[in-house]
Amino acid sequence: MRLTMNLLVALMLIGTFTLKAQEGNLIPELESILSKAETYERYKVIKIEELVSFKRALNDSLTLNQSELSTLQTQAGLLQEKIDLLNEKLSIAEASLQESEATNEEIAFLGLGVKKRAYHTIIWSLIAFLATFLIVLYARVKHACAVVKRVKEAYTRILEEYRSQRFAATEKQMKLKRELQTALNQIEVLREVEQSI
Repeated sequence: MRLTMNLLVALMLIGTFTLKAQEGNLIPELESILSKAETYERYKVIKIEELVSFKRALNDSLTLNQSELSTLQTQAGLLQEKIDLLNEKLSIAEASLQESEATNEEIAFLGLGVKKRAYHTIIWSLIAFLATFLIVLYARVKHACAVVKRVKEAYTRILEEYRSQRFAATEKQMKLKRELQTALNQIEVLREVEQSI
């Protein structure tokens, strides 16, 4: 009866720790013990020394697994702390990134914080206005230059006409003076002739 209890306890332990026992290679050892055991009617007779040896191996395997489990739990705790620290750093970096993006989204223009799109709209509107102003100014200057050129040409023609008319008037005046002088000379000669007669 005691042997049956030991066997049941051993089987319960085996059932409970089957997965852990596979890692420690305890199943082949148990199979070896069961194969060496003698059969008595429906029961297996297992030597106590082999069962005690198996129990020690099982305890060693459990102790090793528990130490590995505690080591893994410690490592998991450390990894969780690192994850928490990294999450905190990530949240700080995300906040910094959002702040940086908000700062990059604005431009100081005339002492005011203006969004980039509004700034670009203002600048391109200003450029379009200046380009239009320059085109209109160029057209007006060109028109004014054409008017000045026409006025100069007209002035030159008028000046030439004035000079030619002045020259003609001077010649006419000289011709008239000569004719007048000739007439005066003839009158003088006629008076002398009259006086001498």
